[in-house]
Amino acid sequence: MSKMTPLTLKLIGRMQEVTFSILEYNALNLLHKECSGALNREWLERYFRVEDHDAQAFDDPETQVLADGGIILMAEIAGEIVGTGSLMKMEEGIYEVVKMAVTENWQGKGIGEQLLLALIERARQKKARKLFIVSNTKLEPAIRLYRRHGFNDSAENHHSHYERGNITLEKQL
Repeated sequence: MSKMTPLTLKLIGRMQEVTFSILEYNALNLLHKECSGALNREWLERYFRVEDHDAQAFDDPETQVLADGGIILMAEIAGEIVGTGSLMKMEEGIYEVVKMAVTENWQGKGIGEQLLLALIERARQKKARKLFIVSNTKLEPAIRLYRRHGFNDSAENHHSHYERGNITLEKQL
């Protein structure tokens, strides 16, 4: 697995400056594995339910996401993992953006957007020609974020493997 130099960003909001780093998932760091699953369980349990394939990815991200050339990124603030996002290789040149989550206390501060931009850049480095995202129209802020960064409705139905999926968005790279 290639290593990523940590990307440190400052976000300046309403009277608060936040410095965070985007790190590549480290399989030897138990906090990374624990938080990747916990952050996603947080939003899934709030809006939907954890499906079997979600649980498999949380229990074994090395096999389910990384083994085929995928990546997992983590957003860290002062040693706390507050966000995550992944690319899962579906076929040569095509990746799915999966398991995007920012803990509720840190939402709305641009962390999810920076994770998405880092994933798009990593996909370009991997010579991907297309990204897609399966989501649900109930997640309006996420859908707006994806559209703002060039994802459009897809004619392809990639969401049949998710009970909660009712929309597929794609981006040509």
